[in-house]
Amino acid sequence: MFFVIRFNAAFAALGINPTLVPADYRELGQTLGKQSGCTPQEAALMVLANLPAEIQRRANPLAVNVWMREGKVRPNPAMQEAMSRIGWR
Repeated sequence: MFFVIRFNAAFAALGINPTLVPADYRELGQTLGKQSGCTPQEAALMVLANLPAEIQRRANPLAVNVWMREGKVRPNPAMQEAMSRIGWR
């Protein structure tokens, strides 16, 4: 339950209303993220990387910088790829 709340809060911190993300994407991201040992923030980034560019452009990359400093997003290949797909690296 807390993972879902934090996942949705991660989208809000990115400046994206979680309801703009299709429910099936949110559910899949939450399930796979939790099963894979991702943080809610990492799971949100993975979902964001697979959304249309119009939604990606709304996201605030400064939130990710804070998450990285706080250890909520780890600098691993999957996160680097996700950020690259969003256009942040």
